[in-house]
Order: sequence, then C-alpha cells, then structure tokens
Amino acid sequence: MTQRVKIIEFEPHHLLSLDLQPEQKHLFDLFTTAKEIIEYGYALKMNAVDTDDNTKCAWTGIADGKIVGCGGIVKVQEHIGEAWTLFSDDFKKHAPRIAKEIRRQASIAKVERVYAYIDTGFERAERFIQWVGLEYEGTMRRSGTHKQDQKIYARIREI
Repeated sequence: MTQRVKIIEFEPHHLLSLDLQPEQKHLFDLFTTAKEIIEYGYALKMNAVDTDDNTKCAWTGIADGKIVGCGGIVKVQEHIGEAWTLFSDDFKKHAPRIAKEIRRQASIAKVERVYAYIDTGFERAERFIQWVGLEYEGTMRRSGTHKQDQKIYARIREI
C-alpha cells in the first residue's frame, strides 16, 4: 500500500537519494560528482525565499521511505522568486499532496512574483504547474541547459 507523502524541510543531501524522472535526468548532466550535487543543493537551500511563517521555501516529499520530490523557491531579486522542482517517477502517485504544499508555499513566500521554466514538450509538467496556479507567459527560445526551448509560467501575489 502506498504511504501518504510526508513533507519535510529540504536538505542538500536529499538530492543524492532522488531518482529523477526520465524527463528531468538531464538536469544533473552538469554535475560530475556527488559533492557538486550537494553544493548545488546547498545553494538552493541558502537562497530559498523566506515565508510569512518564518521558514524557507524549500521542501522534500518522502513516501514509503523514499524521496519522491524536492522543490522550493529561490530569490532572484527582492520581489522575484524562481520555483524549482525535482521529481522521481513515484511523484505521480503523490501529486495532489505535493501540489498542495507548493500552493501553500507560494501563498506565503515573501515575493510578489514566482516563475518557473518548463521544457517545451514536457506536457505533464505543464499541466502540473498550471494545476498549482502558475499561468503561461511565453516561450523562451534555446534557453535550457541543452539549448532546448522552455516555457515560462508565473504567479503574482500582492504583499
């Protein structure tokens, strides 16, 4: 029986235990060592946006003893944050709970604008990002890690 996903505070080493879904595996192509992945995770955590409840926008989802996803919002400018998510294939079973956490964090993040990039053609991610409340703004040509086109989605919050 699948266990309900538990949301905990993100820690950099969680990235090492995350078996990325096929559509996201290329995101770690930039790293050659576990140390580099940990350093990336540390940067995500240290640059996470503050929230109204004095926490950071950085979370990990665990189900059945496995990490099924990590995500958060990093500060880009004083009023702007970039959302990031990394999911395993098991994420699909837990999408409603994870979506609820993403919506919660986006609603208490101390930034007015939150945006996210989605690789063009990654339709499941596009449906998910719309489900959590971000709206399509446009397509950015050759902006991805491997020069792929990406779509940008955003949400504005009055604070």
